[in-house]
Amino acid sequence: MNSSTFSFKAELKVIALVVAVLAAAETVFPLYGTRLSSDLRQIEGLNRKLQQGCSTSDLSVVVLGNSLTVHGFDQPAIQAASASRFAVPAKFTFVAFHGAFMPEMYRIYMHYIDRVSPPPKIIVIPFSRGSLTDQSGLWVERMVYHCDWTDVHDVIKDEVGLSQLGEFLHCYFSKAFANRVRVRQFVFERILPEYTDSEIRIRSANRPPAASSAKGTLTYTRLDHMLDLCNRKGIRVVLLAMPIRSSYELSPEVVAITAKYRMDLLDMRDTPGLGGGDYTDGTHMNEKGARIFSEAFLNRFRQCLDSQYLRSKKDSMPREQR
Repeated sequence: MNSSTFSFKAELKVIALVVAVLAAAETVFPLYGTRLSSDLRQIEGLNRKLQQGCSTSDLSVVVLGNSLTVHGFDQPAIQAASASRFAVPAKFTFVAFHGAFMPEMYRIYMHYIDRVSPPPKIIVIPFSRGSLTDQSGLWVERMVYHCDWTDVHDVIKDEVGLSQLGEFLHCYFSKAFANRVRVRQFVFERILPEYTDSEIRIRSANRPPAASSAKGTLTYTRLDHMLDLCNRKGIRVVLLAMPIRSSYELSPEVVAITAKYRMDLLDMRDTPGLGGGDYTDGTHMNEKGARIFSEAFLNRFRQCLDSQYLRSKKDSMPREQR
């Protein structure tokens, strides 16, 4: 046997080994991927979670957000108070993914919330500077889990830019590729328990400002479409301007879209009682800050519900009695 034949067989063995490893990875990730990260576990149980939350209360409220929601809401306290704080017992269902902005929130609504029966009565969307724009960014690795084959065309056309198209398709057809970052996080978490929280804070602190569209302006097409769909289904949407350490202006486009569909905009940027010491970084609240904000939110949300009731009652009255 000459050396070239031996070399060729060795190369075939290496190729076969690589193919076998990749095939094993593609088999393992769909079965055990939920052990890698909390977001995959949440995705797996999201339909069941929403169905339970929307069918077990007269006032079902879905809070759709990101790490602002994770760190800003004292969820046990809100759930405990919601049974007695409002005229009708409320059930809050929190759907929050670290790094989720409007492009991903829109897909979560389309793929999960819009398919729940009965639908939620209210959707609360906490936001801060730039997070409601079409250009606010998305995690392609997670986006592939928010769509099935019938959605891919719309996702490619509307949500994924040309620069991300190859990555999206690669992630969609290869769960091993889609979970490469989660594998890294899983390994490093075993070595450094604080790795994930630190990485999230670094990403948030270094997130670039929302990029402009081709026309040079920020757009809110997904927010507009989502509020339009909710309006058609009779779902109230409450856009919640969250407090962060630095001040920011409300976008006139967000105010206009909210008024267009007669939805609610709660401005809690300057929540009383919150100070610089109530944040872990420039964006996320600590436990003390979350307790202060959650109590203030419950009071403001109750006022919002009262105004919605009065408004709906007025709309149902004959015009001459208004």
